[in-house]
Amino acid sequence: MGIDYEEITKEQLIDEYQKISIEYDALLKSSRAILKNEDFVTAAQEIFNYCKLVTGATSGYVALLSDDGSENEVLFLDSGGLECTVDENLPMPIRGLRSRAYFLKKGVYDNDFDNSEWLKYMPEGHMYLENVLFAPLIIENNVLGLIGLANKAEGFNDRDVSFISTLGDIAALSLRNSNNTDLLKASEEKYRLITEHVTDVIWIYNIENKAFAFISPSIKSLTGYSIEEASAKSLAESFAKESSDKLKDIIKSKLKELKSSSQEKVSFLTEVQQLCKDGGKVWIELSGNIYYNFDKQIEVVGLSRNIDEKKKVEEELLYLSSHDQLTKLYNRHFFVNKLEELENSNVYPTAIISADLNGLKRINDTYGHRVGDKYIQICAKILDDALRDEDILARVGGDEFAIVLPNINEEIGKRIIERIKESVNHYNEKTNRDFDLGIALGLAVCESKNTSLEETMNIADRMMYQDKNS
Repeated sequence: MGIDYEEITKEQLIDEYQKISIEYDALLKSSRAILKNEDFVTAAQEIFNYCKLVTGATSGYVALLSDDGSENEVLFLDSGGLECTVDENLPMPIRGLRSRAYFLKKGVYDNDFDNSEWLKYMPEGHMYLENVLFAPLIIENNVLGLIGLANKAEGFNDRDVSFISTLGDIAALSLRNSNNTDLLKASEEKYRLITEHVTDVIWIYNIENKAFAFISPSIKSLTGYSIEEASAKSLAESFAKESSDKLKDIIKSKLKELKSSSQEKVSFLTEVQQLCKDGGKVWIELSGNIYYNFDKQIEVVGLSRNIDEKKKVEEELLYLSSHDQLTKLYNRHFFVNKLEELENSNVYPTAIISADLNGLKRINDTYGHRVGDKYIQICAKILDDALRDEDILARVGGDEFAIVLPNINEEIGKRIIERIKESVNHYNEKTNRDFDLGIALGLAVCESKNTSLEETMNIADRMMYQDKNS
C-alpha cells in the first residue's frame, strides 16, 4: 500500500489499522458468504454490499460474461437511488472502460467519468456517473465477469482497486463453487505481514473467554514476552496493579455504553503501565475499541504504543515546574498552590515557619554568588533535616524559605524552631568560616477557618523580621 511503517505517526497508524479492520471484516464476511450460500447470486449480492461499504461507493452492479464473451449479463444493479431508465435486460456490450478491465485482467477506475472518452458509450437514460471502478472476476487467468462500482464521494484510488479485486477473486470462487481456503490464507497472510512490520502492539482480548485471541509479534520487543507467553496471561496479569484496575474500570464503563446504545463499537484512549518479563514496567498509550465479534462475543481490540520516554520527559518537566534547581526544594509556585489546597482541606492546627538566610547579599558581594549559592544549599539542608516527611519546605525567594507544618500546634512549632537554631549553632561551631551562618525564623499557627493560611503566612513573615532585627 506504499506505507512506511517505520515513519508512520500514531494517528496514521490508528487510521490505517481501522481501515485494515474494515477490510479484514469484509474479507471474512465475503468468504463466509460463499460458504453459507449455495447460489452465486446471493453470495455475490453480499460481496457487492461489502464492496460498497469498504469503498464508500453508492451504486454499481455485478455482471457475468456471456457464453460467447461479447457482452455482460447483469445479475443485479444498484442505482444508489439515482434515476436510471435503461432496461436492465438490454445487452451490455464489452466496450468502454469495462473492456479494459476484461482485456487487462485487472481493476481500472476513472474519477472524471463525465468528461472522459468513455462517456460516449453510455446508453440514453443511464444514471449520472461521477466516477467508476471495474474489477474483474478471475479464475485461472480467465475473466468470468466483473464488479462495477460508481459515485464514490471523494473518488476511487489504487487501494480501492486492490481490495475490490480481492473481493472479486472471492466472488469468482463462489461462481465456480471452488474451495476458497488458499485465497483466504493469502489474504490473512497479507494482514499478518502488516502486523509484523509495525512497532506498536496490536492485540484482541475476548471478554467472555477472558483470553487473548490475538497478539502481534511486536509484543516481544515491548515486554520481552513471546506471543505464546503473553497470550497465556489474563488482562489483569498483563498490566501493573493500578493500571489493571484503571483498565477494568474503563472497560466496564465502555461495556455499559456499548450495551445501552446502538453503536457497533465504543472507543477509549488511556495511558497505563504494562508488565515486562524482566520484572520492569513500560508506559504505553493504549487506543482501544470494544465491539461484538462475528460470534456475537464482546472483544477489545487494542493498539499499544511505547511512551516510556515521553513519560520520563513529562515527569522531568513536572519536577522542574515545581522545584527550585539550586536547592531541589519546592519552589514558590508549588508552595502557593499547596497553600490553596490546604486551605480547603480543613487541617487544623497548621503551623507556618518563615525563614530568611541572614547576610546573603554581603556574602555574594564579598565572595561571589558561587559561595552565596553554597550557603543557600546549606540553609536548605538544615531546614529540611529538622522536618517530617509530610512537612512542606519551599524556597520562595532568593534568601527566603517557607515551611508548612500540618497538624502542628504552637508548642511543637517552637520546638522545631529551636531544633533548627541548634543545628545552625552546631554548624557554625564545627565550621571555620569568615561568616557565620544565620537564619531568621518566624512562627505562626492557624487554629481554625477564622484565619486563612495566607494571613498566617503574613504573621510568620512579621515574626521572622522581628527575629532578624533583634
